[in-house]
Amino acid sequence: MDDRLSLDALRTRLSAAVSAGVPFSIIRLGDGEGRVMGYPEHVPSPLLADIWRTWFGHTAYREAQVAALREALREACRAADVIGVPQAEPYLGSEFGRVAALLAREGSIRPGTALCHAGFHLWFERHGWYAGLLAGLPEVGVIGPRDLTRVLPDRFGIGRVHWLPTPPEMRFADLPDAEAATLARRDAHLTTRLPELLDDGIPRLMRRYPGLVVLVGAGLPGKLYCARVKVLGGVAIDLGSMMDLWAGLKTRENPVFVDLRTPLGSQPVQTQPLSFDMAGPAHRGFIEDVLHLHHLDEARFCKPLPREDATFFKALLPACGDDRSLALVRFTEAAVREAEICRQVADGAFDGMAAVGSVLHVASGWGRLTRALAQWLPQGRLSVSDERADARAWQARLFGTTDVPWPPPAEGQKHDLIVAGPIVPGTWTAEAWLDTRLATLHGLLTPRGILTFGLPSGRENAMLVEAALRRLRPEAPPTWARLSSAPRGSDDLYLVGGPDRDVTALRVGLPPMGGFESATILANGDTAFAGWAAAPGDRIARLTVAVDARLVPGLRPAMVPRALGSGPGAPVGWRFSLPTTTPPNAIVRLRIEGGSGLAGYCYATASGQFLT
Repeated sequence: MDDRLSLDALRTRLSAAVSAGVPFSIIRLGDGEGRVMGYPEHVPSPLLADIWRTWFGHTAYREAQVAALREALREACRAADVIGVPQAEPYLGSEFGRVAALLAREGSIRPGTALCHAGFHLWFERHGWYAGLLAGLPEVGVIGPRDLTRVLPDRFGIGRVHWLPTPPEMRFADLPDAEAATLARRDAHLTTRLPELLDDGIPRLMRRYPGLVVLVGAGLPGKLYCARVKVLGGVAIDLGSMMDLWAGLKTRENPVFVDLRTPLGSQPVQTQPLSFDMAGPAHRGFIEDVLHLHHLDEARFCKPLPREDATFFKALLPACGDDRSLALVRFTEAAVREAEICRQVADGAFDGMAAVGSVLHVASGWGRLTRALAQWLPQGRLSVSDERADARAWQARLFGTTDVPWPPPAEGQKHDLIVAGPIVPGTWTAEAWLDTRLATLHGLLTPRGILTFGLPSGRENAMLVEAALRRLRPEAPPTWARLSSAPRGSDDLYLVGGPDRDVTALRVGLPPMGGFESATILANGDTAFAGWAAAPGDRIARLTVAVDARLVPGLRPAMVPRALGSGPGAPVGWRFSLPTTTPPNAIVRLRIEGGSGLAGYCYATASGQFLT
């Protein structure tokens, strides 16, 4: 299932289906579909609520409704001849890797179904291939919110376009506020238009035009429309946001989307490091504020990313839809999150980072975590070890780290803290990693030292860790702890102590989380914001608001109950307003403080662009 069609192979296959007029369906799945597929076992309710608001303009989904859509989506996947999935490793803990991980696991893909890149619709436009695919067709169907009845004939010489309109994805709606609010309140797409099209609109169209090519751009319901078209003998092509582009609307920040008018090959291949200056103004404001909150110097952290950094350019950037600005935000978030784990371990075991004698970062890559640790540790105390000598040398040059070859020599320096990078899915199994790496790394600890590493969540891996430690020292196995609530996505965090270190009482907490859900202009010109917050295993103690890093005095967001559970850790709603005098590009930060003292943050601009 991992062999994906190249763009050329996909073009050939699509052209053959269009020319022959044989039943065919190609659909694209992204992070939103992955949330529906993974709910509730692998996806928490706030994430589902977030994508529901994007698609349908509200968060009041019903469990039975989600279950029915999940099953219908599974059937649409099974009906598809080709499925576009994000270019990310299959991994349940990744927003963009979840789809590929769940397809086979949930029985949602047939043995003969091919995979391709989910962004093929944009690259076809960049290559100019739609003309060869659609030019001269006498009839074409369109299912989506954009009226292309004149655009497509002018652009491709199509004889006639038959349009079956749908409500837009509410986040990208180009409708008056009152009309959009009415559609959201009535849940018009799911409760009215979806059954209308499946039961009547599409069947009537296909009876009249057998073998019709139908272009679809309608969010998650669009996958169901594609399946229905194929079952009735048509050729369904899920083009998503391409319809926005053809309609002259800029609904995505993805630079591949924004720059599609530039012919392929007119821009030089990028070989230079990626500068943080590529972040847009709002994203740059977010990065600056996050670094300031964690006492990190912006100039030292924001060194350009080398093009050899495959984790960024071949995993994170494609997972962000090739949006460089957004990818830099996610890069910063991940670096700070990983560094905060180290800080909590150091605070609990050593009385702070300054008291840690030496730190070794294993599988450091090109220094995402190094950017933070090098600032928190005294000079000369951070060493990095990686299989790539050029990556180690680059970090030594830019951040002053000590270069330790891999594998480190057994007689080399001992360390108080060893931080092992995550296991890359598909590269190691947990058992192989433990058998190969654990003894080496544990042997490099000082008597009071601590080794940290992450493994995919589950009791099976915990049993493997326990067995490996018993093999390591049968007479007196090292103490260890598994922190299943640690902030490592869907990984568990493991701590293993040196000969004189007991780690069983150490704790690493998960900071509160939250997000903006709506921004509404009031009659007096003020902007009313609303959203959600949760503190896993804890309670929300306090909410505060800052604008451009300055606390807004006297503003205390109101907390409101949510219909998503109760008790410790259950999400709550919140709301507050900012005056019309607030600059529209100002960065609005909501600080969410839990009862334990840990704090999380969510961000937006004063004009209503949600940054987290």
